[in-house]
Amino acid sequence: MTNFFDRIANELKIIADEGNFRSLKKISDRRGKITEKDGKSLLNFSSNDYLGFCDETELQKEFYSALCSNPYKYAPGSSASRLLGGNFELYDKLENEIESLYQVDNRKALIFNSGYHANLGIIQALCKKGDLIISDKLNHASIIDGARLSEAEFIRYAHNDNIHLERILSENLDRNKIIITESVFSMDGDSADIAGLCELKKKYNALLYLDEAHSFGVYGSNGGGMASELNLLSQIDILVATFGKAAGGVGAFIYADKNIIDYLINKCRSFIYSTALPVVSINWNLFALGEIEKSQNRRNHLKHISNILRNRLNTAGLQTAGNSHIIPVFVGKSSDAVMLSSFLENESIAAFAVRPPTVPVGSSRLRLSLSSAFTETEIEHAADKIIEAAGKIL
Repeated sequence: MTNFFDRIANELKIIADEGNFRSLKKISDRRGKITEKDGKSLLNFSSNDYLGFCDETELQKEFYSALCSNPYKYAPGSSASRLLGGNFELYDKLENEIESLYQVDNRKALIFNSGYHANLGIIQALCKKGDLIISDKLNHASIIDGARLSEAEFIRYAHNDNIHLERILSENLDRNKIIITESVFSMDGDSADIAGLCELKKKYNALLYLDEAHSFGVYGSNGGGMASELNLLSQIDILVATFGKAAGGVGAFIYADKNIIDYLINKCRSFIYSTALPVVSINWNLFALGEIEKSQNRRNHLKHISNILRNRLNTAGLQTAGNSHIIPVFVGKSSDAVMLSSFLENESIAAFAVRPPTVPVGSSRLRLSLSSAFTETEIEHAADKIIEAAGKIL
């Protein structure tokens, strides 16, 4: 019998032999679109700072200027869960602001500590034995883990394949069903057919759960996300989004029917048994939410530079996907992806390799994550270097 530590060592060796061993990168400093690694400044294409809030020093000065006048409001910790002593008025204010952003009757918001906490806990709490979870094949690990922890049956449909999804729905007419998808997929940068999913959920009497982690702040005239942009909010039964990406903060939220929110407060383990977010984080999220609503110029610029980079790479014969601010450059072999990333790092560009198990075997890639803080000149320079690197390595 292999003991515990031998088993771990053997598995680590297999990971390394496959070219998929990962370690923490030592990032000494980060200033928005510029990150510093080993004393070298790099143009950062591996951040989720989509609206460039982390690069806006004036924005941060405006926020922190209030620290001196009322330091209590910016306390570094909450010291309790929300069901005990950690439910400060600021939480209610942030949840009210989210509700004002979306404005669907009888819907409420609830804050979670992260997108992972939210998906894991919500799905586990809501889905019971006999229910059916139908999840897009490329959904985030937090959705998969939440489904596995629930007692429901869990089926994954082929990525963005509504025909396959409808076949599953049609074979399970007399069951409680929930369809789960991301709006913008984090590793492929493509988008779900939300309108088509709304039609299917109505036709087959299912719930629709939409994870807007990578679209919140980026889509919609007020930054509410893709469902907001498509005027489909009222048809989304459960909407989840995060503050850790475009908002430049930490935390997440669900927006759903009031009864669902009340149920989660009483039944969701990741909510009940977690210390509440620090007051300073809630204050930033409130501040960022106001900025998101005013950031249409940032959204327009982000779309513009994303199109420039994607078109440059496609014209050079590189394989990309999607139509969003996330641009995967498909490489295939993990070792090639690592070499490509290392070449770019030497050229002062941070574009880290994404390998299994984050993505399927044989689909290793560079994941280029854009920020509205980038200029056209920086995007053109990055395109030149990526194309040069691919020509030498692939």
